[in-house]
Amino acid sequence: MVNAEVNKEIIINRLPSITWHRLKINEGRVNCPDEVESTKVDIVCPEEFSYNHSSSLSDIATGAGAEFKYWMESRNITTHAFVLSKETKANDPLRLSFVAEPTQSAVAIELLAEENTQATLIMDYTAKENAQFLAVQTKIRAKKGAKIKLVQMQRIDQKITFINDFGADLSEHADLHLIQLILNGEKSFDGCKVILAGEGANFDASLGYTLKNSQKLDINYVVEHKGIASSCDIQVNGVLRDQSEKVFRGTIDLQRGASKSVGTEKEDVLMIDDGVVNKSLPVILCDEEDVEGNHGATMGRLNEDLLFYIKSRGIPQEEVYELMSRARIEEIAQKIEDVQARNTVLEYIGGDTDED
Repeated sequence: MVNAEVNKEIIINRLPSITWHRLKINEGRVNCPDEVESTKVDIVCPEEFSYNHSSSLSDIATGAGAEFKYWMESRNITTHAFVLSKETKANDPLRLSFVAEPTQSAVAIELLAEENTQATLIMDYTAKENAQFLAVQTKIRAKKGAKIKLVQMQRIDQKITFINDFGADLSEHADLHLIQLILNGEKSFDGCKVILAGEGANFDASLGYTLKNSQKLDINYVVEHKGIASSCDIQVNGVLRDQSEKVFRGTIDLQRGASKSVGTEKEDVLMIDDGVVNKSLPVILCDEEDVEGNHGATMGRLNEDLLFYIKSRGIPQEEVYELMSRARIEEIAQKIEDVQARNTVLEYIGGDTDED
């Protein structure tokens, strides 16, 4: 049995280039149990993928950082590793459904996409009532010309600490599209680090979140541009309600040698109630002249005139807030090409589902 009383506080989601400590935004801290069991994972694996339990991507760094990486590696947990052979195009998605069933659990996922492969990976996170802690670490290596789409859906209703840690390394002209939807969870940590190692490597991310009550979310995105003419585009859209709290750190690092590269990040936050806490820190690091870095953050409240108009049409204020939150998630959900995954999100938020 897992000893739930033994925990260790570790640093997580640390900024690559720290700022003033008084802002209390440089890093997050999380209590990780000393012992964990392996998380239950239901796998639907198309025949194009090969599968084993051996890790081959231990060198890939992740967004949560070094202390969490060490914590994961020093635990006896299962690694589910998948390989997509050269020139292979998977017609159906690789589906992974995670159920935090032991009180405290963790699991590692790896995908090696060889040259000129195409695949979609869909990850769905849920939890049983007794779950207290869930950690999932995902690593992807996309070789030359590989095109990968990754969808992560967090539907955890219980009071649980959840760590979603991700790292990827992209070679020449590799392409990674990431969609993350954080729809619930008492205390969530989301770390993402992508290395654009090859010329023309591209990373696009769409992250949506909706927080309520006293929920807390800590996000850290880091993209390192190393290859010539590499590109990234990070779009974050969220809603804060009640006494919820959110931290977003987004770092685009345009390194020497990455000439002609373009990096863009933008966050749009709707703060509905006065009690919310929002911290956003978009960062551009640059050590190369012929590059372009764009960043911005927009924080605002619902327009009072618009709110008055909608209420005058007979719609209660609480329902207005629900509609606004749902609209932001639906906008991102519509980017999910897989109908089954898209409908999972739409059903969860009470939206209209799509037909096949």
